[in-house]
Parts: sequence; structure tokens; C-alpha cells
Amino acid sequence: MNDRSDETIPVRNTMHRQLLTNKPDPIFILENDTIIECTVEASDLFRTIPEQIIGKTLADISPEYQSDNHRSSDSITRLTVNLSRESYSEFEWTFLRFDQTQFTVQVTIQSIKSCSRSRSICILKDLRHLKDTLAMLQKQQEQYQDISNRKMAE
Repeated sequence: MNDRSDETIPVRNTMHRQLLTNKPDPIFILENDTIIECTVEASDLFRTIPEQIIGKTLADISPEYQSDNHRSSDSITRLTVNLSRESYSEFEWTFLRFDQTQFTVQVTIQSIKSCSRSRSICILKDLRHLKDTLAMLQKQQEQYQDISNRKMAE
């Protein structure tokens, strides 16, 4: 049963449009733990279209276990409880694409006031480039240290 009146739908859509329009970051809006809106940038991270993500729960698009060896479903429950106490949180999260490949992002999530519903906005930062850059810097540091050690040995 749909409890939304026709009068409130355009206001919500306008609010969502304002939150999601012209944003370079991947963003989705959650109601409880279900995605109700997302940017094209978010769907691009999942290598799909927005319509395939909208309606999915966080558990639907997460592997069974996170990198900390906790079950994703347990972590989602903890996240929901934490968001009810604090309106803002940042954490690393591994998602699952529809082709079953995994990717890790930094999630910034903030509760938003929307009628009496529990909604949150999630901003995702792809960590792949950061991790690649850190690995490259570490390799360069090791090479520099190797060169420095050889020069000192001469």
C-alpha cells in the first residue's frame, strides 16, 4: 500500500533533485537501508544504470563479509543504530557489483530530515585511485631507499 499522497511526491522529488543534481560524486539516498535515489556516478561505480540500483538494500549490493571479517548484514544493523544516535558517519565499505566483482569506497553518510521517514544521503569516494597512488608512492620510496643504500655502500 502506498501511503504517499500525490501532493507530497513532487516536493520529495524536487528535494532529491536538488541533493543529486550537478554533483560530481557518486551519491545515493537511503530510506532505512533501501536505495530510493542515486546519481549516474553512483550507478557507474556499480557498472550499471540507476534503475537497477534503486530499490536494492545495502545488503543486496554488499558481499556477505566486509574486509574486517564482520558480516555485512551485522555491520548494516550497527550502522543503522549509530545513525539513530549520531547523524553523521564515515567508514570504508566494500560493495558488490552485479557481475560479482567487489570494490571498496569511503562512505560518508548523513541523516536527512524528511517527514517522519528515516532517510540518509550517502556520498561514495572510490578508493581504488587512492590505493593505487599509495602503492606507487611506496614502491618509489623503496626504490629511493635502495638507491640510497647502494650509494652509501660505495
